[in-house]
Amino acid sequence: MACKIQQAWRAHRWRMGLKLLPIELIIQQRAARCVNDWWQKNKIVKKSRALTNIKNHVNKIKSCDIYIEQTIYQNINKIVSESHSAFRFKE
Repeated sequence: MACKIQQAWRAHRWRMGLKLLPIELIIQQRAARCVNDWWQKNKIVKKSRALTNIKNHVNKIKSCDIYIEQTIYQNINKIVSESHSAFRFKE
């Protein structure tokens, strides 16, 4: 009987020491996971739309000649090397 009382007291003291109950921790973790999953899906959708828009724009070009700004032309090697090493969509 003394062991049961001691066990109950330790469990009670442990629960009182928690800032959140275990169920609240589980709910917070699940909410964080849901938000993270939504954010990842949102990023993929944005990337997909951007690539689709780029493809549609390129398909509309009928000419064999492409005109670009002089600054882009002069820095094309730098742009290409940076895009291969660290291409990132803005989030």
